[in-house]
Amino acid sequence: KQFKYSSLPELNTVLKFYNVMADRGKEDSRTYKTGGLIYRILDEKGNPVGVPIKASDFYNKPTLKFLEEKFKSNESLKSKHKASLKVAIDRALLNENKISIFGLAKQLKDAGIITIFRKYA
Repeated sequence: KQFKYSSLPELNTVLKFYNVMADRGKEDSRTYKTGGLIYRILDEKGNPVGVPIKASDFYNKPTLKFLEEKFKSNESLKSKHKASLKVAIDRALLNENKISIFGLAKQLKDAGIITIFRKYA
């Protein structure tokens, strides 16, 4: 409840801290075609291991349909924090001529903002 994720990649960024990922499957899979969602356990390298669990098998039913509604409501909740985040980033960038991405992350951490890096394949 404390995280305001508004997409599946954002949710997976949070879940990765718990060695879990939500997966829709490949586009030609039955899970994907039926709008399903499975959860997978990740090993220490972030690779899926074991047998996936269908979202509908969980007590609280964190299905894709449920999450899509959550994404919509979280989007509006996130918008109120954008202005203060922009100010913090501007301050960090104005303080130094050249700053690495890790230096920026450190300055943001000092301002109470945790930076999580996502890599796109």
